[in-house]
Amino acid sequence: MRAASLISALILSSCAGAGLHFRRSPEFASRQAEGVSRIQQSECRVEGEFTNAAWFPQPPQSPQPTTTRTSTVVPEVRGSLLKSEIAAVIRNFFPEFESCYEMALERNPELKGQLALHFTIGPNGQVSRTGVRRSEFEDLRFMQCMVEMSCAMRFPETKGGGNVIVTYPFIFSSGL
Repeated sequence: MRAASLISALILSSCAGAGLHFRRSPEFASRQAEGVSRIQQSECRVEGEFTNAAWFPQPPQSPQPTTTRTSTVVPEVRGSLLKSEIAAVIRNFFPEFESCYEMALERNPELKGQLALHFTIGPNGQVSRTGVRRSEFEDLRFMQCMVEMSCAMRFPETKGGGNVIVTYPFIFSSGL
Protein backbone atom coordinates (compact mmCIF):
# COMPACT_ATOMS: atom_id res chain seq x y z
CA MET A 1 0.00 0.00 0.00
CA ARG A 2 1.12 3.56 -0.43
CA ALA A 3 1.34 6.40 2.05
CA ALA A 4 -1.59 8.74 2.18
CA SER A 5 -0.70 12.37 1.87
CA LEU A 6 -3.36 14.97 2.46
CA ILE A 7 -2.85 18.46 1.22
CA SER A 8 -5.75 20.84 1.50
CA ALA A 9 -6.25 24.29 2.86
CA LEU A 10 -8.35 25.64 5.63
CA ILE A 11 -9.17 29.28 6.00
CA LEU A 12 -9.78 30.34 9.58
CA SER A 13 -10.87 33.90 10.07
CA SER A 14 -11.69 35.88 13.17
CA CYS A 15 -12.87 39.38 13.88
CA ALA A 16 -10.15 41.27 15.66
CA GLY A 17 -10.43 44.52 17.50
CA ALA A 18 -8.23 46.43 19.88
CA GLY A 19 -8.45 44.91 23.33
CA LEU A 20 -10.94 42.25 22.23
CA HIS A 21 -10.74 39.07 24.28
CA PHE A 22 -11.72 35.92 22.41
CA ARG A 23 -13.59 33.06 23.99
CA ARG A 24 -11.66 29.78 23.84
CA SER A 25 -13.27 26.64 22.51
CA PRO A 26 -14.75 24.55 25.34
CA GLU A 27 -12.25 21.73 24.80
CA PHE A 28 -9.21 23.95 24.27
CA ALA A 29 -7.59 23.55 27.71
CA SER A 30 -8.04 19.77 27.90
CA ARG A 31 -6.85 19.18 24.35
CA GLN A 32 -3.84 21.46 24.83
CA ALA A 33 -2.96 19.68 28.10
CA GLU A 34 -3.18 16.32 26.32
CA GLY A 35 -0.90 17.52 23.53
CA VAL A 36 1.64 18.94 25.99
CA SER A 37 1.58 15.72 28.03
CA ARG A 38 2.16 13.57 24.94
CA ILE A 39 5.12 15.79 23.95
CA GLN A 40 6.63 15.70 27.45
CA GLN A 41 6.33 11.91 27.56
CA SER A 42 7.94 11.65 24.10
CA GLU A 43 4.79 10.01 22.72
CA CYS A 44 4.59 12.79 20.14
CA ARG A 45 7.90 14.15 18.88
CA VAL A 46 8.24 17.70 17.64
CA GLU A 47 10.39 18.01 14.52
CA GLY A 48 11.73 20.69 12.26
CA GLU A 49 12.66 24.16 13.36
CA PHE A 50 11.45 23.42 16.89
CA THR A 51 12.55 20.72 19.28
CA ASN A 52 10.97 19.18 22.34
CA ALA A 53 13.79 20.59 24.48
CA ALA A 54 13.14 24.15 23.33
CA TRP A 55 9.58 24.12 24.64
CA PHE A 56 9.68 21.46 27.32
CA PRO A 57 12.97 21.23 29.21
CA GLN A 58 13.80 17.64 30.08
CA PRO A 59 15.75 16.53 33.15
CA PRO A 60 19.45 15.84 32.46
CA GLN A 61 20.13 12.30 31.33
CA SER A 62 23.20 10.11 31.52
CA PRO A 63 25.36 10.39 28.41
CA GLN A 64 24.63 7.63 25.91
CA PRO A 65 27.17 6.22 23.49
CA THR A 66 26.60 7.53 19.99
CA THR A 67 26.91 5.63 16.75
CA THR A 68 26.60 7.13 13.29
CA ARG A 69 25.24 4.95 10.53
CA THR A 70 24.37 5.69 6.95
CA SER A 71 21.68 3.65 5.29
CA THR A 72 20.20 3.62 1.83
CA VAL A 73 17.19 1.58 2.94
CA VAL A 74 13.89 3.27 2.13
CA PRO A 75 11.32 2.80 4.91
CA GLU A 76 8.30 0.71 3.99
CA VAL A 77 5.01 2.50 4.41
CA ARG A 78 2.21 0.06 5.05
CA GLY A 79 -0.62 2.11 6.50
CA SER A 80 -3.32 4.18 4.98
CA LEU A 81 -6.33 6.26 5.93
CA LEU A 82 -8.96 7.81 3.71
CA LYS A 83 -8.58 11.54 3.13
CA SER A 84 -12.12 11.94 4.46
CA GLU A 85 -11.13 10.22 7.74
CA ILE A 86 -8.16 12.55 8.16
CA ALA A 87 -10.18 15.65 7.24
CA ALA A 88 -12.96 14.75 9.72
CA VAL A 89 -10.53 14.62 12.65
CA ILE A 90 -8.83 17.87 11.63
CA ARG A 91 -12.24 19.57 11.21
CA ASN A 92 -13.10 18.43 14.75
CA PHE A 93 -10.05 20.42 15.93
CA PHE A 94 -10.87 23.62 13.99
CA PRO A 95 -12.17 25.40 17.14
CA GLU A 96 -8.90 24.67 18.94
CA PHE A 97 -6.72 25.74 16.00
CA GLU A 98 -8.80 28.91 15.75
CA SER A 99 -8.31 29.50 19.50
CA CYS A 100 -4.54 29.29 18.99
CA TYR A 101 -4.85 31.96 16.31
CA GLU A 102 -7.14 34.16 18.39
CA MET A 103 -4.68 34.11 21.30
CA ALA A 104 -2.00 35.24 18.84
CA LEU A 105 -4.33 38.00 17.60
CA GLU A 106 -4.55 39.31 21.16
CA ARG A 107 -0.77 39.83 20.99
CA ASN A 108 -0.81 41.17 17.41
CA PRO A 109 -4.21 42.16 15.88
CA GLU A 110 -2.60 42.46 12.40
CA LEU A 111 -1.46 38.82 12.36
CA LYS A 112 -2.31 36.79 9.25
CA GLY A 113 -0.68 34.24 7.00
CA GLN A 114 -0.17 30.58 6.21
CA LEU A 115 1.13 27.72 8.29
CA ALA A 116 1.47 24.07 7.26
CA LEU A 117 1.53 21.32 9.87
CA HIS A 118 3.35 18.13 8.89
CA PHE A 119 2.62 15.11 11.06
CA THR A 120 2.81 11.33 11.18
CA ILE A 121 -0.14 9.23 12.26
CA GLY A 122 1.03 5.97 13.84
CA PRO A 123 -0.69 2.59 13.43
CA ASN A 124 -2.74 3.21 16.60
CA GLY A 125 -4.16 6.45 15.17
CA GLN A 126 -2.18 8.78 17.41
CA VAL A 127 0.10 11.49 16.07
CA SER A 128 3.65 10.26 16.72
CA ARG A 129 5.60 13.11 15.09
CA THR A 130 4.64 16.65 14.23
CA GLY A 131 6.11 19.95 13.22
CA VAL A 132 5.60 23.15 11.33
CA ARG A 133 6.60 22.51 7.72
CA ARG A 134 6.14 26.09 6.49
CA SER A 135 5.06 29.23 8.26
CA GLU A 136 4.68 32.90 7.50
CA PHE A 137 4.38 33.56 11.24
CA GLU A 138 7.11 34.60 13.62
CA ASP A 139 4.93 34.12 16.72
CA LEU A 140 6.51 31.08 18.38
CA ARG A 141 3.73 30.75 20.96
CA PHE A 142 1.18 30.49 18.15
CA MET A 143 3.18 27.81 16.34
CA GLN A 144 3.73 25.97 19.63
CA CYS A 145 -0.01 25.97 20.29
CA MET A 146 -0.69 24.55 16.81
CA VAL A 147 1.87 21.78 17.35
CA GLU A 148 0.46 20.94 20.80
CA MET A 149 -3.04 20.65 19.34
CA SER A 150 -1.80 18.39 16.54
CA CYS A 151 -0.34 16.03 19.17
CA ALA A 152 -3.77 15.72 20.79
CA MET A 153 -5.51 14.59 17.58
CA ARG A 154 -6.63 10.96 17.44
CA PHE A 155 -7.38 9.28 14.15
CA PRO A 156 -8.77 5.85 13.36
CA GLU A 157 -6.20 3.04 13.39
CA THR A 158 -4.36 2.93 10.09
CA LYS A 159 -5.27 0.26 7.61
CA GLY A 160 -2.33 -2.09 7.15
CA GLY A 161 -0.67 -1.11 10.42
CA GLY A 162 1.81 1.46 9.06
CA ASN A 163 2.32 5.20 9.35
CA VAL A 164 0.41 7.87 7.46
CA ILE A 165 2.17 11.16 6.72
CA VAL A 166 0.06 14.31 6.41
CA THR A 167 0.85 17.89 5.43
CA TYR A 168 -2.05 20.19 6.20
CA PRO A 169 -1.87 23.90 5.31
CA PHE A 170 -3.88 26.51 7.19
CA ILE A 171 -4.56 30.09 6.07
CA PHE A 172 -5.29 32.51 8.90
CA SER A 173 -6.82 35.95 8.48
CA SER A 174 -8.38 38.33 10.99
CA GLY A 175 -11.06 39.34 8.49
CA LEU A 176 -11.95 38.52 4.92
